[in-house]
Amino acid sequence: VYALAQYKCIIIEYKTLETSAQGEQMIYYSVLKDDGRASIYLPKDTTAYKGNMLQMPFDQKKNRGLYINKLTDQLYMYSPIINKDFYVLEDSLTKLFHWNIQDTATKVIMGYTCKKATCFFRGRQYEVFYTEQIPFFSGPWKICNLPGVVLEAQTSDKRLSISAYSVHLEESDHFIMNPYTNKNIRYISFIQYKAMLKKVLENLQKKAQAEEKEEGWTLSLDDTAIEIIK
Repeated sequence: VYALAQYKCIIIEYKTLETSAQGEQMIYYSVLKDDGRASIYLPKDTTAYKGNMLQMPFDQKKNRGLYINKLTDQLYMYSPIINKDFYVLEDSLTKLFHWNIQDTATKVIMGYTCKKATCFFRGRQYEVFYTEQIPFFSGPWKICNLPGVVLEAQTSDKRLSISAYSVHLEESDHFIMNPYTNKNIRYISFIQYKAMLKKVLENLQKKAQAEEKEEGWTLSLDDTAIEIIK
């Protein structure tokens, strides 16, 4: 009989406020699980939009969270466009985050002393507060490559704001596994994904303008996502 090893795992719950280019706000909640070798960032069931609770837009059976294999530095995620399924695989995500750490700028969040760091990532400037008092290197969403755990993050234009509201460590008898191991899944890179999104938006724009009879009428559909690649 072999005893199962006990591995420490951190679980952090985050609240995210996302503001559209038109000023409309959406609040949603996520949970980050990290065992030191891998992490997964999972959405919760509902989101708040204009004061109403709505179901998350992603198909919950297909959206298994944002999984990062820290040993190989690879990220896996489900990211549909309109009604088509796409699965994204990113390599070396950590190399895209070049942080400027400000040791003297500190803030206490939930009892943890945090340091400030800033970084430019895919079209936006990020300001985060991370703590070295938790023995993990992790953060919400794709935010990574800092010597601690990110408890707050926001973009300089206030389009995205993420804040932790619950942190705890627990023992676990298994590692976090990659939920995207189905052999039928075909992966594309994030750059390929953005190119497909741009093409879909352009086709929708052309179709809408072709169907509109009013002379001089135009429709502009832009990529308003948080991550910008031009």
